[in-house]
Amino acid sequence: MRLAPWVLVGIWLVGQSIWAFPKEIADDWMGWRQADTQTIARNFLEPGANILYPRINWGGDGPGYVETEFQLYTWLTAGVMRVVGLSERPGLFLSLLAMAGAGLVLHRLLTARFGAAPALFGLAVFLGLRGPVFLSSTVQPDALCFLFYCLSIEALIAWIERPAAGALVLMVVATILAALVKATALHVGIFQFLAVLLVAPKLLRRAGLWLAWAGILAVVGLYMVHAHRLFVDYDNTFGIIAGGDSKFATLGTLLDARNYPSLVRLSIVWGFGALGAAAAVFLAVTRRLDRVAIALGIANLVYLLVAFRYTRSEWNGPHYHLFTAVLGTWLAAAAFSHLKDRMPWKQRAHVWVPVACGVLCATLYGAQLARRHAPSLVLWEKNPAVAMGKALRALAAPGSLVAVRSSADARDQAFGTVNNFEDPRVFYLANVRGWVLPADEARLDIIRLAADRGAAFYVDPYRKRGDAELDGWLADHADIAVDRGELGRIFRLRRPGAPGATPLTQPGG
Repeated sequence: MRLAPWVLVGIWLVGQSIWAFPKEIADDWMGWRQADTQTIARNFLEPGANILYPRINWGGDGPGYVETEFQLYTWLTAGVMRVVGLSERPGLFLSLLAMAGAGLVLHRLLTARFGAAPALFGLAVFLGLRGPVFLSSTVQPDALCFLFYCLSIEALIAWIERPAAGALVLMVVATILAALVKATALHVGIFQFLAVLLVAPKLLRRAGLWLAWAGILAVVGLYMVHAHRLFVDYDNTFGIIAGGDSKFATLGTLLDARNYPSLVRLSIVWGFGALGAAAAVFLAVTRRLDRVAIALGIANLVYLLVAFRYTRSEWNGPHYHLFTAVLGTWLAAAAFSHLKDRMPWKQRAHVWVPVACGVLCATLYGAQLARRHAPSLVLWEKNPAVAMGKALRALAAPGSLVAVRSSADARDQAFGTVNNFEDPRVFYLANVRGWVLPADEARLDIIRLAADRGAAFYVDPYRKRGDAELDGWLADHADIAVDRGELGRIFRLRRPGAPGATPLTQPGG
C-alpha cells in the first residue's frame, strides 16, 4: 500500500511522456491556447523580459504586452529553455510533473480522510480521468494551477482539523498561486468558506481566517489591476477582467435550457468522470455524502455557472472542468471506503486492492489515451492556420510584420460579448509579429495600416468569406505568394510605390 501510489504515478508518468505528448503543439488539441502559451514563454527569453509584462505576437507593431494571468508557468518554462534550448518539451514536462504532483497531493489528502485503500482507488480514478490525461500533455498553465488548487484544499482541511498557523499560511500561499496562474481557481474560496461553515462553523469567528481571505483577494486583485492596465495601455487582452472575451454567463443564457445538456455532459466527461458520477448517486441515495463533498459540489456548481460561456462549450472550455476532478476523486474514494468492508475478500485487501487499482487505472487511462489522439480532437496536418504558418515560415524572416485572418468571429452572438478571435498559430509557427483580423470582418483599414507600417505579408488561412473591396485592394497592392486552395493563401504585400509583379501561384503547395 505504501509503495503502490508511487509505482502507479511513476508508470503513468512514463506512459504519458511516451504516448500522450503531441508531435507539435499547434496541430494538437487546444493548439490555439498552446501556441499562445509557448509564444509568451519564448518571448521571455528576450533580453530585459519581465514576468509582469508578458508579450504575445499578435499585438501589431507594438511591444505586444497583454492582459493575462500571472505567467509563472511560462516564466518557469523559459527558465528551462535557457538551459536546454528552444523547445516545446519543457512546457510539456512541467505540465506532466505538476499533474503528477497534484495526484500525489490528492492521494495524501484521501489517505488522511479515508485510509490507504480508498486513497489508492481514488488515485487510480484520478489518473484515468480525461482532464488530467489531456492537460498534463499540453503546453498550458492549467496543470500547474491545479497543483496549487489541490494544495490549498489540503491545507484548508488540515487547518479545520487542527487550526495551526502553518496550515493557514500554506492555504493562503497555495490559493494565491492557484488564482494568479488561473483566475478561475478563485472559486476555491467558496469551497473554503462552505467547508468551514459546514464542518467547523466556530472557526469562522477567528480573525486570522478572515485576514487570510482578505490577503488572498488583495494580492490577486492588485495583480489583476496591473494586468488590466496593460490592456488599457496596449489594447491586447485574454479577457481576464474586461476588454474582450468575457467568460461570464448572461441571464438569457442561464435561462436557456438548451445550454445545460452540454454542461452536464462536459462535467462528467471532462470533470469528475463516470465513476465519480456513479459514486455521487450511491452516496446521495445512501445518505453518506460528507460535508466536504457537499462544499466541493456547491463551489464547483457556482463556478461552472459563473463561467457558463466557456464551461458549456466543447470547443472553448473543456479544460475549465479540470477542477471538478477533485470532487470526482473524493466521491470515488468515499464510495470505495463504504463498500470495501462488505467485500468477502477484505482480509487480503493489501494484495487485491493494488492489483485491482492498477487494472482500473490502466483501463481508464487506455480509453482516455485513445481519445487523446482521436482525429476529431487532434487536427494534425489539415488545419489551415497550421498549414499557412508553416508555409509563411519558409517565406518570412523571424520577427517580420504580417497581417493574418483568423478563424473566429469578432463577437460571440449567443452571449453578446467581444470574442477572443486572435488566432496565434500562424504567428507562432512562422515566428512573426503583426495584426490579426476576425473571420467575419474584412478590416481593410487594418490591412492598409499594416502595409503602411511595413507588413510584408497578408495571410488568409480559411477563405471563409469573400469581400469585393478587399479582393480589389489585394489585386492592386499584393501578389499571391502561396495558394493552397482550401488551406488558404499568402499574399506578398508590395511596398508603397513598387511596381506590380506577376503572381506566383502554388496550387499544390
